[in-house]
Amino acid sequence: MNTKELLKKYSKPENFINRDLSWVEFNKRVLDEALNPELPLLDKIKFISIFCSNLDEFYMIRVSGIKEQIAANISEPAIDGLTPIEQLNKVEIALKPLLKKLVCHRESSLPGGGEPATAGHPSRAPPGGAATHRRSRSACASVPASTYSSSPPTGTPRARRDTARPRAASSSAM
Repeated sequence: MNTKELLKKYSKPENFINRDLSWVEFNKRVLDEALNPELPLLDKIKFISIFCSNLDEFYMIRVSGIKEQIAANISEPAIDGLTPIEQLNKVEIALKPLLKKLVCHRESSLPGGGEPATAGHPSRAPPGGAATHRRSRSACASVPASTYSSSPPTGTPRARRDTARPRAASSSAM
């Protein structure tokens, strides 16, 4: 086979994995590890923290970049065959179950079947009283679609620009 035939054969979109969807799959494994019942509590907290930190950076960098492409009316598919709008939709669809899983786990993990550990301690009772907790316990059953918006809670800053500068010459090297 010559080079042109090989390029034609292997440059099909089905031969490529979208890096953002791949990231979502990776972070799904991080969340699954965080929700592992065999894991000690501190390790669970660490994995949940990693999941949330990754998700925050993903929205600030990758999702904001996709939204900038959409705003710039870029409709040409990438090498994986997805347009920016299709990519954003697939990312959103892939993340919704992960976020719901995290919310449901949080609600089901509270001591007393959903009541916070501070129940019965007025000085430590969370604001909102018992009505708030009754509403939050039902979160797993009916999480509104708006909860899973494709926008992070703090907005979407512009994607980072490569601002690396060359190092200054060291005075000891002279």
